[in-house]
Amino acid sequence: MNVINLYELLSVAPTASIKEIEIAFKNACKKYHPDLQGNNDSSNKLFQYILIARDILLNPNEKRVYDEKLFGSPKRDFSFEKTPQLNNNSENKEGVILFIGLLAGLLIGNELGASKKSVHKKPVRKRVGI
Repeated sequence: MNVINLYELLSVAPTASIKEIEIAFKNACKKYHPDLQGNNDSSNKLFQYILIARDILLNPNEKRVYDEKLFGSPKRDFSFEKTPQLNNNSENKEGVILFIGLLAGLLIGNELGASKKSVHKKPVRKRVGI
C-alpha cells in the first residue's frame, strides 16, 4: 500500500509543530490553489491532497495513525535489562517501605470510606396512606 508523504507535500518535518503545519498549509494553498493554477485536473487533485494533509496532520489522533502507517508502529522495548536496580542501602529500603505504606493506606482508606458511606445511609421511609 502506497502512503503519500503528507509532510513532503506541505514541506514540513514530521516533528513540525501545529503552528508550522498551519503556516505550511497556507503557503501551499497560495502556491497551488486551482484558481491560480488554471483550474485543471492535476491542480485540483494536488489541492485536494493539501486539504487532506491539513486535516490529518492537525488532528493528533489521525496524525498518530498516519505516522504509524508511514513510519511503522513504534517499537516498544519491554526488556528488564534497562530497569534500574535498587542499592541495598537503608535509604532505598525506607523509601520503598514508605511508598508501600502510603499505597496501602490509600487502598484501605478508600475501602473504609466506601463502607462508612454505605453504613450511614438513612433508611427510606414509606408513607402509608390514611
